[in-house]
Amino acid sequence: MGNIKTSIDNQIVVNTASEDTSLEEILLYVSQNINSWVDKNTIWDLSHFNFQDVSTDSIRLFISKSQNMSEKRKGLKTAVVAQSDLGYGMMRMLSNMAEGKFQFQLETFRSLSEAITWLE
Repeated sequence: MGNIKTSIDNQIVVNTASEDTSLEEILLYVSQNINSWVDKNTIWDLSHFNFQDVSTDSIRLFISKSQNMSEKRKGLKTAVVAQSDLGYGMMRMLSNMAEGKFQFQLETFRSLSEAITWLE
């Protein structure tokens, strides 16, 4: 089971997932904590996340299960940080597949500094 840590800095929620975290665990974490993020932009730092077992089907399922929760963050931004080529590509695919389905803006970056710049 993975570990997700959250910090809030300058009204930006930064969620950092460990290497052994799954997409399902991220979804559960979001469902349990989203009410405290409804007025803040968010970063998901997946720099250490293991993308080896992430499939296109699991991304589709993640998007499907996330749609209803996205209404709570309508008009806000979520940045995903994925440094590896595989992770960056998969999160860009998620972003493209989710276009028009989420109520918030979603972008993927290779560095935390790029993500923060976009959110500010």
